Amino acid sequence: KNENIIMTTRGGSGDNEVRQCVWEGHVPVEFSLARNELATPDVPPRVFRMVPRVGYFALLGEELFSIFEPYTIKNSPVWFEVHYMPLKWNVPVGVQFDAICGVSDAAVEAEVSRPWQVTVHFQNFPKDDLWMQDARNPESMSWNHLNMLKEAFQLRHKSTKALQTLSEPHQAQIWQSVVSSNRVGFFEVMDTLVI
Repeated sequence: KNENIIMTTRGGSGDNEVRQCVWEGHVPVEFSLARNELATPDVPPRVFRMVPRVGYFALLGEELFSIFEPYTIKNSPVWFEVHYMPLKWNVPVGVQFDAICGVSDAAVEAEVSRPWQVTVHFQNFPKDDLWMQDARNPESMSWNHLNMLKEAFQLRHKSTKALQTLSEPHQAQIWQSVVSSNRVGFFEVMDTLVI
């Protein structure tokens, strides 16, 4: 058991540097509409975004649909894939990028030297591979995020008591901080938790 790799919730200046790197980190992404979902002979534009590592692809669904709508017919919730692998709507972008592309320096340099190519789908949601939750519903996403925090607290601190005492405004602030990539707002609440 290597305790040196476990960070404390509150701690030295090293914690702040790690927090800042994670929260300010972005993944360059090139979004393209799945070719088999084209409903017109015109090819839609590719969409380039710097997506926050702490963000979620599902938060971009409505924006991408507004861009791709003239080129496709929507018959399912938006979903994303990389190399024929569906991306989970409820897992942060940075976690998925690291899991798929690897975290070695060579792998990161190879992938980051060009945008991560992500295919966007508005048809044929892969029910067998992805949890069918309405990712466009902000309450669903907020609820899911809070549950993931509870799981992380249980694994790290052997208790979720600190999170269970959060007021609804603080829960909302945590989620809104994730949506807007507001590190200060997020840790303003998280640092008050008594563990």
